[in-house]
Amino acid sequence: MQWISKFAAVVLVSLPAPAHAQTRGFIVRLGADTFAVERFTRNGNSVNGAVVRHTPVTTILRYSITFNRDSSIANYRESIVNPDGNVVQPELSMTFAGDSVTREVIENGQRVLKRNAAPGVTMPAVGGTSPYWQELAVQAIRRTGANQFGFYGFGPAQNSPNTFETKIVGTDSAEIIFNQGFHRGFKLNRRGELIHGDATNTTVRLQLTPIRDADIAAIARKWAANDAAGKGMGTPSTRDTVRATLGAANVAIDYGRPAKRGRVIWGKLVPLDTVWRLGANFPTTLTTDKPLDIGGTSLPAGSYSLWLVPSAGQSFLLVNTQTQGWVGVPMHDAAQDFAKIAVRKHSGKPAGEERFRIRIENGKLMMLWDDGGYEVLIRG
Repeated sequence: MQWISKFAAVVLVSLPAPAHAQTRGFIVRLGADTFAVERFTRNGNSVNGAVVRHTPVTTILRYSITFNRDSSIANYRESIVNPDGNVVQPELSMTFAGDSVTREVIENGQRVLKRNAAPGVTMPAVGGTSPYWQELAVQAIRRTGANQFGFYGFGPAQNSPNTFETKIVGTDSAEIIFNQGFHRGFKLNRRGELIHGDATNTTVRLQLTPIRDADIAAIARKWAANDAAGKGMGTPSTRDTVRATLGAANVAIDYGRPAKRGRVIWGKLVPLDTVWRLGANFPTTLTTDKPLDIGGTSLPAGSYSLWLVPSAGQSFLLVNTQTQGWVGVPMHDAAQDFAKIAVRKHSGKPAGEERFRIRIENGKLMMLWDDGGYEVLIRG
C-alpha cells in the first residue's frame, strides 16, 4: 500500500469545518506505507472519531469521548467493525470519576464491569494507534504539570494503568517515553494540537501527520478490496523460523521480519555503531541442542538471543543469554552477553530483500536486508 496521497482526490476532503465544530485527522505511516488513518470531530465537550487500520486486515475502530469542564475525560466508548459493518468488538465503555475508572470488559464471553484505580492523569488508550489519543495525553500533561500519564484498554486482566513518562520541551514540543526507553517526539501548534509525530526512535517507527478530513469508509473499502486481492498490508513484521542441521547439532533461529517499505535500511533505519535486535518484536532467538562454533567462538547447547552491531568498520554479532520480552523488552543487557563475534559484510549481493531475512547455508549464518547484510561462519 503506497502513500495515501495516491488516492487523496477520492477520499481526503479539505473543506472548512463548521463554526460550531472542528473536524481533523491524522495519517499514520510506516515507511512508505499508510498504516492507519484517523478522523474525528469535536463539538463542545464531545468527540466522535474513527480509525481505519489495515494490519493484519482492514478494520475500523469507532470511538466517542465526553470531556469534563476541566478537559479531563469523563467517558469513552469504543467498538470495532469490519468495512462491511460486521462487528469485531461490540461497543464497550469506560467511565472516569475521581480517582477511579469503571470499565466494561468481555470476560468468559460475558460483559462485566470492572472498577480500577485511575490516579493522576489516567485515560483510555484509543485504539492503541490513535494520534489523537497521544495529543490528548500531551495536553493533559501540559495542563496538569504531571510528568507521566496512565492508560487503560479493555483487556479484562488489566488491573492497573500502564504508565508512560512524558516530557514537555519548550512551548511547541513534547516527548512520550515508552517503557522500553524509546522516545516518541511531537511538534505542537499554539493550541496544543499535534502537527507532527515522530516515532522513528522507537521499535514501531511510525510517522504521524495531520490532515483536515478523510473519508474513512472509502479508505476502508479500498483497503478491504486490496486485502481480498491479496495486496493488503498484512502483518507489519512477520515471524519466521530458520532450521538447519549442522554436524550433530539441530539449530533453530526464530525471528521477526520487518519490511523495508521504501526506507533506507543500513545506516538509517538500522543505525551504525548501535545495538540492533536483529529483527522485530520478540527477540531473535537461536536454539541448539548441541554445541556450535560461530565465527570461532564455541557456543554450548541452549537458547540465546542474537543482536547485531553494524559498523562502517568492524561489525559484531552479540550472543546474549536473554531470550524473553516484547519489542526488545528487556532491552539488550551487555552484562548478559555470552560472546561478541566479529562478522563481515555479506560476500554476495542480496537480491533486494524487502523483508529482513536470516539464512543458514553453505556453513554460513547470513543476515540480509535490502541490498546488504552480514555473514559469519557457523558449524556444529
